[in-house]
Amino acid sequence: MLMLSLFFVFSQIHCAVRFMDILKFLLINYLCIY
Repeated sequence: MLMLSLFFVFSQIHCAVRFMDILKFLLINYLCIY
């Protein structure tokens, strides 16, 4: 049960990190265009 909850938390963090990477990528592209 503990491993399952840890896995869930880890996947949530991984998702958030991916989301931040995408935002950063879009922001850099936006700044490069203008």
